[in-house]
Amino acid sequence: MSVAQRLVRLFQAGERSDRNVAAAALQRSLMPDGLPQIDGLRLAARYVPAEGDLGGDWYDVFCLPDGSVGVVMGDVMGHGFASAVIMGRLRSSLRSYALDHADPAEVLSRLDRKIEYFEPGAMATVLYGVCAAPFDTMRFSNAGHLPPIMATPDGGGVFVDLPPDLPMGVSLDHPRRTTEVRLPMGAALCLFTDGLVEQRLDPHRQHGSIDSQLERVRRAVTTDEPATVVDRLIAELPDPDNPDDDVAVLVIRRGP
Repeated sequence: MSVAQRLVRLFQAGERSDRNVAAAALQRSLMPDGLPQIDGLRLAARYVPAEGDLGGDWYDVFCLPDGSVGVVMGDVMGHGFASAVIMGRLRSSLRSYALDHADPAEVLSRLDRKIEYFEPGAMATVLYGVCAAPFDTMRFSNAGHLPPIMATPDGGGVFVDLPPDLPMGVSLDHPRRTTEVRLPMGAALCLFTDGLVEQRLDPHRQHGSIDSQLERVRRAVTTDEPATVVDRLIAELPDPDNPDDDVAVLVIRRGP
């Protein structure tokens, strides 16, 4: 190898290193610094990026001026800087719409319109919910996202019956719906992105089909401390440190 070729390789390696540092900094800036402390709710969340990539998964929890709480789980299709940047803009826009509109379906309808006109070609799934003390109900609108899992003190986890509407960026011609979900005292809700169930199969751990992975996730959701549930879900990935796809998980438990 010539000296010139070595210099080119060193330069390219430096560029990759700079891009990786920039990617990590961008991702940190787009995710919440932490979760709010909310009397009556216990929260835990985790985001694990795919190995060597930047993606569009995100979660969010925020308090609104009227005292209600907004919760979000979203996934922008694709990977790389473009998806991450779009994710950041959607996260900010959703928060803005939530300040002016109490109905989750209205918030997602406006977010969809924003995507249609200012993010052409982008597509995302989003699950947005709103609740208020005493947190016995939560109102959700589902834009093509996987439904949350609910675990109660007297039973195991079940997928919440939350009919999906179209993903963001597909069509503005179909109305969006809001569904009310009851949250018993001590119950836990788990919101997650599809990276939790769409990892490449590990022949040594026999994770099986998507259906079997969904079943595995369902069984792992309990009313334990939310941080314990999040840790359990991440630990059960085929490669928890380097997943094939981004993974975002948020667990909310009602109670002290």
